[in-house]
Amino acid sequence: MINLKIYFVIVFLFLNVLFAFSKTIPLLEREVTLTLKHERIEKILLKIEEVTKVKFSYASDIFSNHASLSIDLNKKTVREALSILLPNSIVYVTKGNYIILKKR
Repeated sequence: MINLKIYFVIVFLFLNVLFAFSKTIPLLEREVTLTLKHERIEKILLKIEEVTKVKFSYASDIFSNHASLSIDLNKKTVREALSILLPNSIVYVTKGNYIILKKR
């Protein structure tokens, strides 16, 4: 009976440490591996959100003049992915759990 209680306490502590560690990785330093072909930037950002648990915020018309892209991200940080993905006319800032994209 005591061994079972100790086991549950150890598992509980391990899960708490794991959860805390996952929250400490800064948004722009989270890793992404993703390959997409002929997709709009909005779709690529959604996929990056799914993989990294970051949230992007931007005006609906910010990508209206941009063509579809193909990307191959292999163990890139979100920062590296954004430098590959975004045109020079778009900048970003982090605020809380969001990466906010806006026109320069």
